[in-house]
Amino acid sequence: MNAFDTLLRWASEVGSSSWQCWGDTAHYLGLEPSGAARALSDLGHVEFDWVANRFAAAPPTAILLPRSSGCILITGARPGGLRKRIEALATNGEFDVEVYPEIAQTAGPATWLAEGRLDDFGAFCGELGIAYAVQSGRQLVGELAVANIQTAALREHPHDRLPRDWFDESRRTFGPPARTATPDGWWRVHEARRKAYYVYKSGEWYRVPVREYAPYLACRASTFLCYNESAKTLSVDSLAPLPPLLARAATLQSGRLPLRGEWLGYVNVDGDLAEAIASRLGLPFQGI
Repeated sequence: MNAFDTLLRWASEVGSSSWQCWGDTAHYLGLEPSGAARALSDLGHVEFDWVANRFAAAPPTAILLPRSSGCILITGARPGGLRKRIEALATNGEFDVEVYPEIAQTAGPATWLAEGRLDDFGAFCGELGIAYAVQSGRQLVGELAVANIQTAALREHPHDRLPRDWFDESRRTFGPPARTATPDGWWRVHEARRKAYYVYKSGEWYRVPVREYAPYLACRASTFLCYNESAKTLSVDSLAPLPPLLARAATLQSGRLPLRGEWLGYVNVDGDLAEAIASRLGLPFQGI
């Protein structure tokens, strides 16, 4: 059990609380609060309300993984005793289900998997009192609107006194623009508590509340996504990580956080889901 497992266990027992409480606990465990929140949210364990600055553990849920020979991923809250209940039910002979040993992750909590007959999973989860879901990634993406300046941004001018910098697509870095006039594109504004992302377009400023959408709204000439059909891997430029719910849809295909580097690699992602993710970002699928 690593610090992420401990944080998840704590959040599951608490149920819900403030962001301040989350941050204090993460720091106590030696974790950076925002990074830990992203990991546990992407894996479907914890939900965050950034308006009210609160978190809540998600209900325990079993998700059927595609192309897995009949494996379920168990996500959501992990209160004390849950794993023992799962293992006990799997070994009592009533269901053809085998629970795998926990699979550790370095940047997140361990993965819980079980394998069995597809016909048994519904009743197995019902006996445990946990939800059972199929094609959760596609269902999640299907509920989201296509991102554009109207759906993912608010018309709002940044405070003139705050420092800001502009993303230069050719150099792929933030800095002051080369010309005096304000150029269209992706802007980073240094607010008191965090960096806020804005898009400047045709003389208007737009704040992007879910900041991960900003590069996709502003940098239409850049390629931030690549899909490998044979490897079933969706690669995302680390400069433009997927918005949280799209990241969760990709992560829940395997229960594993993406491989990290200059590109984030999501595994076991089928072409239909990759196309759906691209479409929600307003990108043509043939362009990734």
